[in-house]
Amino acid sequence: MLQRDPNDAIISLLSVIANRLDNTTIPTPVLLSSTGPGSSFSPTTSSIRINNFWFISLVLSLATVLVGIISLQWIREHQNYPNLPPRECFALFNMRADGLKRWHVPKIFTALPLLLQSALVLFLSGIVDFLLSFGDIAVTIPVSVVTVLVLLFLVATTVLPALQSILLYIPYPYTRTSKIPPPQCPYKSPQAHAFRAILSSVIQLCHKIRFRTGENLQSTYLLTKVNFAIFIMITWTQKTWTEFDLAWVRLRDQFVQRSYNCLTNRELYNLNGDFPVFDLTRAFMEFRNSRDFDHIENSLSAQYYCFAEVSKWIIDRDIITTEATVLVQTNQHLWNIMGFNEFGFFDSLSDFCDITTRVEPSFAAILRFSSLLHQENMVAFLQRLERFHSDPVDFDKVFKNHMLELATRLSGVLYNDEYGHRATADFPSCLSMLFYDTDNNTDILFWQWVNNFSTFFQSAAHIQQPYTPGGTLHTHRGAVRHVRNLAFVDLQTTFGPAEGHVRQAIQRKFLDTFQMIAENLNEPMSSPDFREPSLLFYLTAEYLRNVNSIQETYPMCLNALLAAMQTYKARTIDAGVVNRDLEDIYGREIDWTGFEKYSPIWWDGLKDALNLDLSC
Repeated sequence: MLQRDPNDAIISLLSVIANRLDNTTIPTPVLLSSTGPGSSFSPTTSSIRINNFWFISLVLSLATVLVGIISLQWIREHQNYPNLPPRECFALFNMRADGLKRWHVPKIFTALPLLLQSALVLFLSGIVDFLLSFGDIAVTIPVSVVTVLVLLFLVATTVLPALQSILLYIPYPYTRTSKIPPPQCPYKSPQAHAFRAILSSVIQLCHKIRFRTGENLQSTYLLTKVNFAIFIMITWTQKTWTEFDLAWVRLRDQFVQRSYNCLTNRELYNLNGDFPVFDLTRAFMEFRNSRDFDHIENSLSAQYYCFAEVSKWIIDRDIITTEATVLVQTNQHLWNIMGFNEFGFFDSLSDFCDITTRVEPSFAAILRFSSLLHQENMVAFLQRLERFHSDPVDFDKVFKNHMLELATRLSGVLYNDEYGHRATADFPSCLSMLFYDTDNNTDILFWQWVNNFSTFFQSAAHIQQPYTPGGTLHTHRGAVRHVRNLAFVDLQTTFGPAEGHVRQAIQRKFLDTFQMIAENLNEPMSSPDFREPSLLFYLTAEYLRNVNSIQETYPMCLNALLAAMQTYKARTIDAGVVNRDLEDIYGREIDWTGFEKYSPIWWDGLKDALNLDLSC
């Protein structure tokens, strides 16, 4: 197509001969065709374009092969360490790696796909141009459509990774209320990186012009309050795909925080040190939900320490703010993405406590409160592990005891009313832990538990009327459920043969507590002002009824307490004197024993309790 076709000259001469034969009688002048031997030839622009497209495409394809072969020769020599001692191998590797990097060998490998794709684009363009020169629409249109689709795929996968960050600025397709963060576009190719670099330069240039400063984007926001837009903008400052991915991981975490209204007003002083909390926890949960996970050796330990690191970081991140509400807001983000709030399985300590008035704005107070939040996170996490373990009965005893230890610590804080509470909030899950194991191997933990048990009833003895719903821990609607959990401790096993000083101290603590309750029940009955039954009486009745239902009998160590309860009941309940306020607070529904609470048959559970054959 770039030179005269010899067949055109032959056709021209044959046309002249045919013309003469047709006009033998009338002489006519001979007009040489423009394609004749003597005429000049000039290729069409279409021919020039097609040849340029195809020959450049061919050269680029062969160049890709050539560069690839040569590069493989470099890599083969780079990996060659024949019979060298480790010291020389290590030094040689460092020298060769430094040479590969500084002589831009990785960039050469990156350019190979670009060369091949460029060759493909040129070849397809030449085909379309070639078909257009024929003017045959029946062939041109189908081929052109397929070619456009191929090129459109190439263009779309090139621009989408960069354009996705721009889409985050608009309400759609990612709404502010969505709890699912946007999935990052995975089309990371050399050409996509080049396009993103160009667009990033344009955006940063516009930003510099807007603020009339030479600072880069990240330094501009160095002392700006954190918000979602900042994290979007920072993605444009990243130079490599790895840096871009790390920025996106933190962007996804901020997206989830925004959707749960958990964004905090912290200073952007160390963004690169942020934990990718969302993707860490979600990846962890996906791994946890796999059926084979429970069979991996030491898997529980790995899970525990991984989550402990995340929890500790998210609590300590904002600790310098000396604001308890900020810590709670940040910690709530962890609860949201871990699903602790789903189905009402876990009630938060921070929701129950009135931290706004009880936590002092001092570093020491904030540090202690953050430690409590971390311990509660670990309790909720271990509860979740136990709940979803393939065999909860076979759940690691070490972790079960550790979970009980953490819950016991938190319970002590609540019993002492250190942070107060909200009347309408649900009891935190740490107060619902059941203590089953009362053998001698857990006596240290059992000692902590029995001290909390004693503190609970001692506090109840000092609460005076009027009893307002939720006014104290003991007049909270969840107190009855908590007392039922206290009754799961097997007193018969506890008062078995004592081995060791700790077990003896536990037994004495139980007896002292029961005696304290009996004395506080007997004392007001001698007063002329004695009328309605007290809070201590109702809570003790709940405890004894549950002990009888769970353990099917009363051990004799409860005799003195049961005698005091019988006398107290005869002076009040049997005489028709009840405390309506407490019964309204605790509810009169049918409890798990099958009887309506505070009905005559329910109170009959305390009768004949002294006919026992067990001793303490």
